[in-house]
Amino acid sequence: MRRVCRAGLLWVCLLGLAVSCRSGQQGQALVPGTPAYRYDRLYQEARGAQQEQRYEAAIRLFRQCLAWPEGPADSLEALDYQASVTGTLQQLMNTYQSAGRPDAGAACFDSLLAAPPVVVKDYFYADLLSVAGYALSRTERMQEAERCTDRALATPLWNPTPNRLFRTYAYAAAVFFPNPDRQEQVIELAEKGMSVARWSENVTGVQYISSMLGTLYKRTGRMEESITMLEQSLQMSHECKDRLGEVNACYALTDLLLYWGLVNQANVIASRGIRIIDDIERHEDSVNPMVFGCMFLMKGRVMEQLNLQDSALYYWTKSEVYTSRLPYNSGMADVDVQLGRKLCQMAAEDSVQMGVRHLERVIAEGTLQNKATAYYHLARLYLGRGQEDRGEACLDSMYNLLHRSPAPVYIKGAYAFGLTYYLKKDWKEGIYRYAGNLIAEQQFTKDEAQITDALVRMHVNVRETRLQLLEEQLHNRTLVFTIISLVVLLGGIIVAIVVINLRSLSHTRQRLAESKLEGLMNDHRMALQMLEEQYRYSSHIQQQLDQVLNDRRQRSELQASSLAQAVAEGGMEHFYVRFDMLYPLFRSNLKRRLGTVGRREEFFCMLILMGQNGEQIADLMAVAPRSVNMMRYRLRKKLWLAPEDSFEDTIKALAE
Repeated sequence: MRRVCRAGLLWVCLLGLAVSCRSGQQGQALVPGTPAYRYDRLYQEARGAQQEQRYEAAIRLFRQCLAWPEGPADSLEALDYQASVTGTLQQLMNTYQSAGRPDAGAACFDSLLAAPPVVVKDYFYADLLSVAGYALSRTERMQEAERCTDRALATPLWNPTPNRLFRTYAYAAAVFFPNPDRQEQVIELAEKGMSVARWSENVTGVQYISSMLGTLYKRTGRMEESITMLEQSLQMSHECKDRLGEVNACYALTDLLLYWGLVNQANVIASRGIRIIDDIERHEDSVNPMVFGCMFLMKGRVMEQLNLQDSALYYWTKSEVYTSRLPYNSGMADVDVQLGRKLCQMAAEDSVQMGVRHLERVIAEGTLQNKATAYYHLARLYLGRGQEDRGEACLDSMYNLLHRSPAPVYIKGAYAFGLTYYLKKDWKEGIYRYAGNLIAEQQFTKDEAQITDALVRMHVNVRETRLQLLEEQLHNRTLVFTIISLVVLLGGIIVAIVVINLRSLSHTRQRLAESKLEGLMNDHRMALQMLEEQYRYSSHIQQQLDQVLNDRRQRSELQASSLAQAVAEGGMEHFYVRFDMLYPLFRSNLKRRLGTVGRREEFFCMLILMGQNGEQIADLMAVAPRSVNMMRYRLRKKLWLAPEDSFEDTIKALAE
């Protein structure tokens, strides 16, 4: 079973435009006067009429090209015809689409397949099958389109150039895109198209195939690959300044984010697409109604999800401005469905009537699924107003349309709504009809919860079983949650205990260090008092020191014993006094060299100058030996010393 989703092809037809604009390039210069040259001149005339939007003239000229009375005589001459003939097939199909005549285009290709033109028959028949399959897919003839595309893939492509291979893979992927049974094949075709497009440096083609792959990966549950491909598509289109491609990538990425329920993120991407459209309209003359219309339609969906109903209506109305220029079923039908649905939900009577007109236009001109969707929303309106006859008639019309196609077609919520209504009416035939279809829909979408929901509505006794099951699930979830909470709580307690112990250990070490430092400071103060007393009562000591300063031998001896004497006799202040007397320039030179120097760093350098080793320094400064090494490392960095430079020699040099 499969579901035909015509709305899903809206953006895929952009791929056809991208493929066609990349092909048609001549591989070599044609010789004037030759049949291939005259054929190409006629083809260029048709292209000119197409670009000037003289569609009927362009169709006539393209058909004249295909009615060319002579074909290539051999494969060498076929090379001269190749670009023009393949371009003719593609542009004829595109022109029918642009003129809003997809059915006429499909009929034209029916006749070409029945009697292949001479210019096509021997060398370009695979191209004809590929383009014809895509042309058929733009109508309701999806099964014929798939058969034709299968034939195209099975027919060897003569002289398979990168552009022709890309078109074949891209068109086939677009034809099979709405068929859920062929999603893996579509992914394979799209990946082949991407590799060929890269090989041919078809940047635009790669961007569109990336968007298609992103959507396909989403359908098949490969979410990480989906987001990667869509972000890649957005990035590539931005880098190559393909503004339309960037808008198309924003559309696909927004759709994916909405599928995930990430409405705020979807709004950011959708707003980016809208800003690009505004910029294109301000600075460029070109307007692409399909790209712009789809983007505004998607932005409206985002606004509705954000519960900004007025904004949703605004963007859908903007979409209507663009899609109204296209064939009705190339976008306008979807806009009418959204506007009609939303307006019918409003309280104002004039808004409701306007919504009814939108839905009635869909019923008159839309595709099978859009018509059924319109009947569904009208049924909701009329039954909600108590107009049961009209509401039931709309339900019947919806039901008949949904079962007209050989493949099942589903509208989200339609069968559930019909079942709910007929349950209230207690009409058994309606209950069985809608319940059976709802179950089939749920099986199709593999949504077991909704299947159970449908059975509950039909069999009241099942409700108690369902409630018991839910209670058991809730109990199990509560138990699991309790276990997880206990594990988390236990882990938190363990972490807290470890942290508390670490902090306690740190505080203990800090108190020990402070106690040791306080003892040293007391010793220093007592030594200082003793030193001051000695200075007051022993002036001859100063005289001896003055003599020592002039005596190098005695100076060396004092240097070796000063620290021990300072600690033993008078404290740190006395030590600083004696040190400055021994090395009057050292402290000032050290500050000049380092710029800023802490008290501990200064004391460390003084100890180094006095020949103290690491163990002695650690003991005197009341720190661990590794702290001494770390202080040495930091001072080397502040002194900008190379690995081979001696730290001790540098310190000693500062005393000179």
